[in-house]
Amino acid sequence: MSSFTTEETVTTITRTFIKGTFTGKYNAERNDERDSRHSEFYRMNIYSAEIRIEAVRQHNEGDFPEALAVKPFGGTIGQPVRCYDPNSNTYFELTLNEPKINDPVLSLITKEGAKKPLQCARTYGVPYADSVDITWESFRDDAERRANPAIYIKD
Repeated sequence: MSSFTTEETVTTITRTFIKGTFTGKYNAERNDERDSRHSEFYRMNIYSAEIRIEAVRQHNEGDFPEALAVKPFGGTIGQPVRCYDPNSNTYFELTLNEPKINDPVLSLITKEGAKKPLQCARTYGVPYADSVDITWESFRDDAERRANPAIYIKD
């Protein structure tokens, strides 16, 4: 008669959801895999980031309602991310999984560190500005689906 023993590992994933103001430094590379005649697409890499915490929800409370329709960020974010909690006046670091960034405002800083206005617009043919708000808007026929945002950059 033989005996058999086994070990089982049970992994429980719990998430903490945070909402706050995200500030970061990024670079972007042109994505030539996307086929488009009139647009250029870029892969974003956020290499330095900080979040000023505004609210926290535990796993059993679920995600913030305003974040449910937002797609996870498709680029890369340097980990861990520095966080600041103004209630306790403390800094700490977190590793973000599936981060969602809503309504980003972009500006361009040159390689040498000088700020350069990013002349851009939400639609083609309108006056360009130094910055533009980006939102993930619903499709006309389906309020649950979000269209990827687009900006037009003046060269």
